[in-house]
Amino acid sequence: MLKTIKNDEIEYLAKKIGLGENKKPNHEVLLERFSNSITNIEKLVSDELFSEIFAIIDSKYVVFFYKMKEERKTHYDFQIYIKDLHTKNFNTVAHSDVKICPKKMKIEWIETEHKYKRIGFAGLILKCAEYYCANKGIKKICGDIHQNTPIGVENLVSFYEKCGYSVTTDKKQFKKYL
Repeated sequence: MLKTIKNDEIEYLAKKIGLGENKKPNHEVLLERFSNSITNIEKLVSDELFSEIFAIIDSKYVVFFYKMKEERKTHYDFQIYIKDLHTKNFNTVAHSDVKICPKKMKIEWIETEHKYKRIGFAGLILKCAEYYCANKGIKKICGDIHQNTPIGVENLVSFYEKCGYSVTTDKKQFKKYL
């Protein structure tokens, strides 16, 4: 399922992200960029890689959830991508792999692209995962705290706690009940 937006919302988004560098009206530029992104997603779906696509559109960013088809699954079920609507090619801002179990989503990892680090995009991935879970009846989000994280275990623990997740005393796992 892909959330659709109305023309007045598109105009609002275009003005919000300031698409004025083009001679076309802002809403036409945004529509063109968004249309290209949808075309790319449709190619992925037609290639039968994914069985479900779910999108959340926010003023400057779009979050896509790609659900892997059963026969194409690797170690994860879903990929979550945040794309920057203000860039020409919708640059990837952050992404994550997740596994869906009955009533539970397991975050395998979250990665933020270098130029977007320390702005809140990893937290946005978690918020969007929570939104998705709430819509699908999933009651718990959890994951492992990677001990070799480049930001350090203490910083990663602090991040999850700041996002409302509880961390085990051995600092190896995090979880949140929705």
